Amino acid sequence: MSLDLSKVQAADIILMMGPSTTSKIIATGTCGTVSHAILVLKNGMCIESIGGSGVGIRKVEPALSTAKTASLYRHKWITPDAMTRVCHHAKQNAGKPYDSLGAVRSGFNTGCSPMRYTPVGIFLTIYHEGEQKGVHDDKFFCSELVAHAFEKANVPLTARAFHEITPAEIMRSDRLQKVDTLIA
Repeated sequence: MSLDLSKVQAADIILMMGPSTTSKIIATGTCGTVSHAILVLKNGMCIESIGGSGVGIRKVEPALSTAKTASLYRHKWITPDAMTRVCHHAKQNAGKPYDSLGAVRSGFNTGCSPMRYTPVGIFLTIYHEGEQKGVHDDKFFCSELVAHAFEKANVPLTARAFHEITPAEIMRSDRLQKVDTLIA
C-alpha cells in the first residue's frame, strides 16, 4: 500500500473501513460505509481508540495498514488556533481505555438502527448512563474520541452529543468536507 499523505494536516479526520467482520458489522449497524475514525495530529502522527488497547498515539501509516478504504475529511470552518486546540484536547486522552459499551450504544442509537427504541436499546442507554454516571470523558470509542476533541475545542462536528456519534455520522456531517481518498 502506498499512501500520499501530502494533503494531511493537523485536526483532519480519517474515516476508514477495515476488512474484518467487526468492521462490516459496525458499518452496517450504523448505516454507513466506514467503521473507524482517526484524528490526525502533527508530524505524521495520529490518535485513535481501538478495542483492546484504548486511546493511543502512533504514526498514520501503521494506523491505516489494515484499511480497505480510507478518506480524509476536514472541518469547513476550522482555524489554525482551533486545529491546535482539537489536537491538544485529543492528546489529553492518550492512555484512556476503550469504551466498548459506548460503542455498542452509539450503534443502537443511530437514526437508522431498528433497535433504537426497543427495550434492548433503551436498557442499553440507561445502563450505559448509569455506568458512566453522566460523565463521558473517562473512556472512548473511536468516533467518540474524535468528536470529543472537536467539541472541547468549540468546533463541534454535529449537533449530537460526542458520546453518541458514530464514524458514519462523522462522514455525513455537513460541517466537514471530503479532502481526498487515501485508499480506494
